[in-house]
Amino acid sequence: MHGIFNAIDVDKSRTISIEEFFRFFEYVCVQIRRAHAHDINISFCSDKYTQCRYQFVTPLARRIFELFDEDCSGELSFEEFIFSVWNYLTLTAMNVTDLSK
Repeated sequence: MHGIFNAIDVDKSRTISIEEFFRFFEYVCVQIRRAHAHDINISFCSDKYTQCRYQFVTPLARRIFELFDEDCSGELSFEEFIFSVWNYLTLTAMNVTDLSK
């Protein structure tokens, strides 16, 4: 988990800003789409994948980040990150739906 945290913490501040958080998911989205494009033997065209850019910055995603940020600092510490990932992975589908309310 520390390796994932460090990969997201681009500026090496030992915290994850909301920008770093969303930028990481943008990167993952692009990598998945590139892999898929390769699997179906079509050339990669960056224009096709611009829809990934900031598609994760939604009111619900911001709300989830705010819930993860227990000390309301605007950034996630390693401890907040670990605690949040653990809690998120143990949520039921109904609990995830409740976050949007």
